[in-house]
Amino acid sequence: MTDSSDPLPGVEGVPWRPELTETIYALLYRDDVGLDLLVTELEELARAEGDMVYSELLYLLSHIRFQDEEAERHWREVIKHRQAMETALDSEVDLSVALVSYFVQVNRQLQNPKLIELKVFEETQASAYRDELTGLHNFRFFQEYMGWEVHRCERHGGSFSIAMCDIDNFKDYNDRFGHDQGNTTLQVVARTLVEAGREEDVVSRYGGEEFVIIMPETSKDDAAGVADRVREATSDLELSADDPTHRVTVSFGVANYPLDAGTTDDLIRCADRAMYIAKARGKN
Repeated sequence: MTDSSDPLPGVEGVPWRPELTETIYALLYRDDVGLDLLVTELEELARAEGDMVYSELLYLLSHIRFQDEEAERHWREVIKHRQAMETALDSEVDLSVALVSYFVQVNRQLQNPKLIELKVFEETQASAYRDELTGLHNFRFFQEYMGWEVHRCERHGGSFSIAMCDIDNFKDYNDRFGHDQGNTTLQVVARTLVEAGREEDVVSRYGGEEFVIIMPETSKDDAAGVADRVREATSDLELSADDPTHRVTVSFGVANYPLDAGTTDDLIRCADRAMYIAKARGKN
């Protein structure tokens, strides 16, 4: 049995108090507690027990250990981020979703050894936002991130672009080489979209053989340039062991917020229409 003299896991020399952990856990997972009440009760607990309340809180939620002051700052930023997400999406956002979004998308300043812990956190808690086959962000993540980008532009000005991408003649490719090779091709194309693109862009699998890239603070012309560079990189791939001469190409359509559309749905429609125009003009 652990007593109060045991060190806190992950923080050398800081005593761990299991009764405090149990109290915080009870607050977090009580059926009738809303976020506002949770925030108030945690503040009251912190006044009584000290700022280590926030360190233990974040450890319970994410398994990432922070020092007390840093933990309190992150917690308050998570609450603000959740409110911003709810405004952008016009729907309620679960606290765990906001926590994932804050650490994985927003807070990019964490230093070692936090990076290792953050990677574990992302692989477990953020798995709901990953496409299992390609490892890219999934459609759910794309929708939420688009909402966040629109909200950011509405509040602070600026713009962003998206590029819709579809693998040309993919059904014929599957019929010729088989679905296993088709899945391998999806994985290779997904990796190329990331590697040939820019670090600041967000690449998601939209569905099937379609992908989409969100490009923050990027004009339509610049986005078209990025898309063309990725297109060229994809056309250079050798993807079939049975036929090394066979090349897989992709077609892109680009649209900009707010130049082309004022809502996420309209922006997707604009990019999708442009992509099919590219296909009608000969693909690639």
